[in-house]
Amino acid sequence: MRFGAEAAQRGLWREAAFRWQKILTSDPDNARVHNNLAVASESLGQFDKAREEYETARRLAPESKEIRSNYESFQQLCRTIKGCSGEPPASPAMVPAAPAATPGAEAPGPAPEPAAASATPSPSPSPGGV
Repeated sequence: MRFGAEAAQRGLWREAAFRWQKILTSDPDNARVHNNLAVASESLGQFDKAREEYETARRLAPESKEIRSNYESFQQLCRTIKGCSGEPPASPAMVPAAPAATPGAEAPGPAPEPAAASATPSPSPSPGGV
């Protein structure tokens, strides 16, 4: 997880996605990693993949405020840019907020606040990364 977070902090979204996908091969029910992969996919413009990963994360951790917030921000972004399939266009007053990748994948913890609208999502490193 740590290496994926470090790659994301440097803007290396393909590397981060690769690392998080690798974690999912051994831990497919890790909602935090699905959230992080969604953030990476969104950052790469892979909106269908991002939607799929956010929905999986929401299904696995429906109580997670951070995952819900990230997914809602993603949906708002899709409405605003009219670039995601299945989303109606947004009103001009809507401004999307950037999602935040979930720090740590091993144990759930308190969710940090989502990043500001112009900020790049920056996951925190966690011990024992892949």
